[in-house]
Amino acid sequence: MAEPRQGGTALRGVDRAVQVLRLVAERGVVRLSEVSSELDLALGSTHRLLSSLEHTGMLARVTGSKLYRAGPALAELATAFAAPRVPDDVLPHLRELARTCGETAHLVQLVGRSVEFVASGESDRSTRVTTRLGMTMPAHATSGGKALLARYADDTISHLYTGRPLRRMTDRTITEVSALLSDLHLVRQRGYAITDGESEPDVRGVGLAVTDQTALVVGGPQHRIPEADLPYLASLLRDTAGAVLAALPEERSWSLGKP
Repeated sequence: MAEPRQGGTALRGVDRAVQVLRLVAERGVVRLSEVSSELDLALGSTHRLLSSLEHTGMLARVTGSKLYRAGPALAELATAFAAPRVPDDVLPHLRELARTCGETAHLVQLVGRSVEFVASGESDRSTRVTTRLGMTMPAHATSGGKALLARYADDTISHLYTGRPLRRMTDRTITEVSALLSDLHLVRQRGYAITDGESEPDVRGVGLAVTDQTALVVGGPQHRIPEADLPYLASLLRDTAGAVLAALPEERSWSLGKP
Protein backbone atom coordinates (compact mmCIF):
# COMPACT_ATOMS: atom_id res chain seq x y z
CA MET A 1 0.00 0.00 0.00
CA ALA A 2 3.03 2.31 0.26
CA GLU A 3 3.22 3.10 -3.45
CA PRO A 4 -0.34 4.49 -3.84
CA ARG A 5 0.19 6.52 -0.69
CA GLN A 6 3.37 8.03 -2.14
CA GLY A 7 1.62 8.77 -5.39
CA GLY A 8 -1.17 10.54 -3.54
CA THR A 9 1.36 12.61 -1.62
CA ALA A 10 3.08 13.62 -4.85
CA LEU A 11 -0.22 14.67 -6.42
CA ARG A 12 -1.13 16.74 -3.38
CA GLY A 13 2.27 18.44 -3.61
CA VAL A 14 1.75 19.29 -7.27
CA ASP A 15 -1.76 20.57 -6.58
CA ARG A 16 -0.51 22.82 -3.78
CA ALA A 17 2.32 24.16 -5.93
CA VAL A 18 -0.17 25.02 -8.67
CA GLN A 19 -2.41 26.76 -6.13
CA VAL A 20 0.53 28.87 -4.96
CA LEU A 21 1.41 29.90 -8.51
CA ARG A 22 -2.19 30.85 -9.16
CA LEU A 23 -2.23 33.01 -6.03
CA VAL A 24 0.92 34.78 -7.22
CA ALA A 25 -0.61 35.29 -10.67
CA GLU A 26 -3.73 36.84 -9.14
CA ARG A 27 -2.11 38.96 -6.42
CA GLY A 28 1.36 39.72 -7.66
CA VAL A 29 2.99 38.92 -4.31
CA VAL A 30 2.06 36.59 -1.44
CA ARG A 31 3.13 36.13 2.19
CA LEU A 32 3.93 32.87 3.93
CA SER A 33 1.02 33.32 6.35
CA GLU A 34 -1.34 34.18 3.49
CA VAL A 35 -0.46 31.02 1.56
CA SER A 36 -0.70 28.93 4.73
CA SER A 37 -4.22 30.21 5.31
CA GLU A 38 -5.35 29.82 1.69
CA LEU A 39 -4.07 26.24 1.44
CA ASP A 40 -5.05 25.31 5.02
CA LEU A 41 -1.48 24.12 5.47
CA ALA A 42 0.83 24.32 8.49
CA LEU A 43 3.37 27.14 8.43
CA GLY A 44 6.31 24.74 8.37
CA SER A 45 4.92 22.80 5.40
CA THR A 46 4.06 26.04 3.63
CA HIS A 47 7.61 27.34 4.13
CA ARG A 48 9.06 24.15 2.64
CA LEU A 49 6.72 24.43 -0.34
CA LEU A 50 7.63 28.06 -1.00
CA SER A 51 11.32 27.32 -0.55
CA SER A 52 11.10 24.50 -3.12
CA LEU A 53 9.39 26.80 -5.62
CA GLU A 54 12.02 29.45 -4.93
CA HIS A 55 14.80 26.90 -5.47
CA THR A 56 13.40 25.97 -8.91
CA GLY A 57 13.08 29.64 -9.90
CA MET A 58 9.28 29.55 -10.07
CA LEU A 59 9.15 32.04 -7.18
CA ALA A 60 11.55 34.69 -5.95
CA ARG A 61 11.77 36.45 -2.59
CA VAL A 62 11.16 40.18 -2.66
CA THR A 63 14.39 41.74 -1.36
CA GLY A 64 14.25 42.70 2.31
CA SER A 65 10.80 41.24 2.92
CA LYS A 66 8.90 38.01 3.52
CA LEU A 67 6.98 38.39 0.27
CA TYR A 68 7.21 36.03 -2.70
CA ARG A 69 6.69 37.01 -6.34
CA ALA A 70 6.99 35.28 -9.72
CA GLY A 71 10.51 34.00 -10.31
CA PRO A 72 12.58 33.96 -13.51
CA ALA A 73 11.61 30.39 -14.44
CA LEU A 74 7.92 31.21 -14.20
CA ALA A 75 8.42 34.38 -16.25
CA GLU A 76 10.25 32.34 -18.88
CA LEU A 77 7.36 29.89 -19.13
CA ALA A 78 4.84 32.73 -19.37
CA THR A 79 6.82 34.27 -22.22
CA ALA A 80 7.04 30.95 -24.04
CA PHE A 81 3.26 30.55 -23.96
CA ALA A 82 2.39 34.22 -24.53
CA ALA A 83 -0.11 35.04 -27.25
CA PRO A 84 1.22 36.33 -30.56
CA ARG A 85 1.29 40.07 -31.10
CA VAL A 86 -2.02 41.44 -32.29
CA PRO A 87 -1.65 42.13 -36.04
CA ASP A 88 -1.85 45.74 -37.16
CA ASP A 89 -4.71 44.70 -39.48
CA VAL A 90 -6.96 44.26 -36.43
CA LEU A 91 -6.66 47.87 -35.25
CA PRO A 92 -8.59 49.57 -38.11
CA HIS A 93 -11.59 47.32 -37.39
CA LEU A 94 -11.57 48.31 -33.71
CA ARG A 95 -11.28 51.99 -34.60
CA GLU A 96 -14.15 51.71 -37.07
CA LEU A 97 -16.27 49.92 -34.48
CA ALA A 98 -15.54 52.69 -31.97
CA ARG A 99 -16.40 55.36 -34.57
CA THR A 100 -19.67 53.64 -35.53
CA CYS A 101 -21.00 53.13 -32.02
CA GLY A 102 -19.33 56.14 -30.41
CA GLU A 103 -17.86 54.06 -27.59
CA THR A 104 -14.45 52.52 -26.89
CA ALA A 105 -13.89 49.06 -28.39
CA HIS A 106 -11.45 46.43 -27.12
CA LEU A 107 -10.14 43.02 -28.09
CA VAL A 108 -9.55 40.89 -24.99
CA GLN A 109 -7.92 37.51 -24.46
CA LEU A 110 -8.84 34.95 -21.82
CA VAL A 111 -5.92 34.08 -19.53
CA GLY A 112 -7.06 31.63 -16.86
CA ARG A 113 -9.74 33.40 -14.81
CA SER A 114 -8.80 36.84 -16.14
CA VAL A 115 -8.96 38.72 -19.40
CA GLU A 116 -6.15 40.79 -20.84
CA PHE A 117 -6.91 43.83 -23.00
CA VAL A 118 -4.69 43.32 -26.06
CA ALA A 119 -5.94 45.93 -28.57
CA SER A 120 -8.31 48.90 -28.57
CA GLY A 121 -10.05 51.59 -30.57
CA GLU A 122 -10.82 54.54 -28.31
CA SER A 123 -13.93 56.70 -28.53
CA ASP A 124 -13.28 60.36 -29.30
CA ARG A 125 -15.98 61.56 -26.89
CA SER A 126 -14.85 63.65 -23.95
CA THR A 127 -16.61 61.30 -21.50
CA ARG A 128 -15.68 57.75 -22.36
CA VAL A 129 -14.20 54.49 -21.19
CA THR A 130 -10.49 55.03 -21.71
CA THR A 131 -8.31 52.42 -23.32
CA ARG A 132 -7.38 49.54 -21.00
CA LEU A 133 -4.61 48.27 -23.23
CA GLY A 134 -2.31 45.93 -21.29
CA MET A 135 -4.62 45.71 -18.27
CA THR A 136 -5.99 42.47 -16.85
CA MET A 137 -9.36 42.17 -15.11
CA PRO A 138 -11.37 39.28 -13.63
CA ALA A 139 -13.21 37.47 -16.43
CA HIS A 140 -16.43 37.16 -14.39
CA ALA A 141 -16.68 40.95 -14.04
CA THR A 142 -16.25 41.86 -17.72
CA SER A 143 -18.52 41.36 -20.72
CA GLY A 144 -15.71 39.93 -22.84
CA GLY A 145 -14.71 37.57 -20.06
CA LYS A 146 -18.25 36.31 -19.58
CA ALA A 147 -18.67 35.85 -23.34
CA LEU A 148 -15.61 33.58 -23.30
CA LEU A 149 -16.49 31.72 -20.09
CA ALA A 150 -19.90 30.94 -21.60
CA ARG A 151 -18.19 28.75 -24.20
CA TYR A 152 -17.25 26.30 -21.45
CA ALA A 153 -19.49 23.72 -19.78
CA ASP A 154 -20.91 24.45 -16.34
CA ASP A 155 -18.81 21.77 -14.66
CA THR A 156 -15.65 23.27 -16.16
CA ILE A 157 -16.58 26.70 -14.79
CA SER A 158 -17.41 25.23 -11.37
CA HIS A 159 -14.04 23.49 -11.25
CA LEU A 160 -12.25 26.67 -12.37
CA TYR A 161 -13.66 28.62 -9.42
CA THR A 162 -13.86 25.88 -6.77
CA GLY A 163 -12.35 27.18 -3.54
CA ARG A 164 -11.46 30.50 -5.17
CA PRO A 165 -13.75 33.45 -4.41
CA LEU A 166 -14.89 35.64 -7.26
CA ARG A 167 -13.18 38.99 -6.80
CA ARG A 168 -15.55 41.87 -6.06
CA MET A 169 -14.87 44.94 -8.21
CA THR A 170 -18.04 46.92 -7.36
CA ASP A 171 -21.19 46.33 -5.34
CA ARG A 172 -22.76 44.89 -8.53
CA THR A 173 -20.05 42.30 -9.25
CA ILE A 174 -21.17 38.67 -9.32
CA THR A 175 -19.44 36.94 -6.40
CA GLU A 176 -21.18 33.54 -6.28
CA VAL A 177 -20.45 30.73 -8.74
CA SER A 178 -24.15 29.80 -8.90
CA ALA A 179 -25.03 33.35 -9.96
CA LEU A 180 -22.23 33.34 -12.53
CA LEU A 181 -23.52 30.08 -14.02
CA SER A 182 -27.02 31.57 -14.29
CA ASP A 183 -25.61 34.62 -16.05
CA LEU A 184 -23.60 32.45 -18.44
CA HIS A 185 -26.79 30.57 -19.37
CA LEU A 186 -28.28 33.90 -20.45
CA VAL A 187 -25.13 34.70 -22.42
CA ARG A 188 -25.50 31.44 -24.35
CA GLN A 189 -29.16 32.20 -25.09
CA ARG A 190 -28.49 35.78 -26.27
CA GLY A 191 -25.23 35.07 -28.02
CA TYR A 192 -23.48 37.96 -26.27
CA ALA A 193 -22.62 39.06 -22.73
CA ILE A 194 -23.50 42.17 -20.74
CA THR A 195 -21.97 43.86 -17.73
CA ASP A 196 -23.76 46.62 -15.88
CA GLY A 197 -21.54 48.41 -13.39
CA GLU A 198 -19.82 45.13 -12.50
CA SER A 199 -16.21 46.07 -13.27
CA GLU A 200 -16.52 49.85 -12.84
CA PRO A 201 -19.43 51.86 -11.44
CA ASP A 202 -21.74 53.41 -14.04
CA VAL A 203 -20.09 51.56 -16.96
CA ARG A 204 -22.07 49.23 -19.20
CA GLY A 205 -20.42 46.81 -21.62
CA VAL A 206 -21.30 44.30 -24.32
CA GLY A 207 -19.01 41.40 -25.23
CA LEU A 208 -18.97 38.85 -28.05
CA ALA A 209 -16.60 35.89 -28.42
CA VAL A 210 -14.53 35.86 -31.62
CA THR A 211 -12.56 32.68 -30.87
CA ASP A 212 -12.40 30.45 -27.80
CA GLN A 213 -9.78 32.79 -26.34
CA THR A 214 -10.58 36.23 -27.73
CA ALA A 215 -13.61 38.50 -27.57
CA LEU A 216 -14.72 41.93 -28.76
CA VAL A 217 -15.99 44.41 -26.19
CA VAL A 218 -17.74 47.77 -26.41
CA GLY A 219 -18.17 49.80 -23.24
CA GLY A 220 -19.32 53.23 -22.18
CA PRO A 221 -21.25 55.25 -19.59
CA GLN A 222 -24.54 53.63 -18.57
CA HIS A 223 -26.58 56.74 -19.40
CA ARG A 224 -25.35 56.60 -22.99
CA ILE A 225 -25.98 52.86 -23.48
CA PRO A 226 -29.61 52.16 -22.61
CA GLU A 227 -30.68 48.54 -22.39
CA ALA A 228 -32.71 48.95 -25.57
CA ASP A 229 -29.48 49.61 -27.51
CA LEU A 230 -27.69 46.44 -26.37
CA PRO A 231 -28.94 44.20 -29.24
CA TYR A 232 -27.85 46.87 -31.74
CA LEU A 233 -24.36 47.04 -30.22
CA ALA A 234 -24.19 43.24 -30.27
CA SER A 235 -25.01 43.32 -33.99
CA LEU A 236 -22.12 45.75 -34.56
CA LEU A 237 -19.84 43.38 -32.68
CA ARG A 238 -21.00 40.49 -34.90
CA ASP A 239 -20.33 42.55 -38.02
CA THR A 240 -16.81 43.32 -36.80
CA ALA A 241 -16.03 39.82 -35.50
CA GLY A 242 -15.65 38.25 -38.93
CA ALA A 243 -13.17 40.88 -40.08
CA VAL A 244 -11.18 40.60 -36.84
CA LEU A 245 -11.10 36.80 -37.05
CA ALA A 246 -9.80 36.99 -40.62
CA ALA A 247 -7.03 39.34 -39.48
CA LEU A 248 -5.90 37.19 -36.55
CA PRO A 249 -3.05 34.73 -37.11
CA GLU A 250 -4.03 31.09 -37.34
CA GLU A 251 -1.86 29.99 -34.42
CA ARG A 252 -3.38 27.59 -31.91
CA SER A 253 -3.11 30.23 -29.18
CA TRP A 254 -5.81 32.31 -30.83
CA SER A 255 -8.36 29.54 -31.35
CA LEU A 256 -8.32 26.32 -29.35
CA GLY A 257 -11.48 24.68 -30.62
CA LYS A 258 -14.56 23.92 -28.57
CA PRO A 259 -13.69 23.38 -24.89
